[in-house]
Amino acid sequence: MNKYFPLVIIIFSLLFLQCREDIVAPGNAAGVINEPVIQKTRNSYTFLINAQNFTIDLSDFLSFNNTKVSLLLDIEDYETGTSIVNVLNQKKDVIFSKVASDNINNLYERLDGNVPGSLLFKFENFTGKLRLEIISL
Repeated sequence: MNKYFPLVIIIFSLLFLQCREDIVAPGNAAGVINEPVIQKTRNSYTFLINAQNFTIDLSDFLSFNNTKVSLLLDIEDYETGTSIVNVLNQKKDVIFSKVASDNINNLYERLDGNVPGSLLFKFENFTGKLRLEIISL
């Protein structure tokens, strides 16, 4: 038997032990249940959540400096509860608001003339998958 065989077994064992257990399953773009996934760049913002009976108020700040911005809101696999999404400009005025208690199929809005400054999310016993994308044009 090869003298390196025990070493190979140890290396493979370590590799399998080091594998992530929370790998995102197919069809679950938001990853772990009730934990938002947020991706920010200078010109875009993405918020994803796969929620189950989720109740929380969340806020986040945006770093846009352009007054030409598009927004895409999508809710799928809705089961129960309410989600509220508010986009505020830098003066704290609401420039977009949506209360949802059903599926929403790619709601697209242009937010021209305002620079988005922050987001407010309110989830009340919400079960479903929500995706919000804001992109500077």
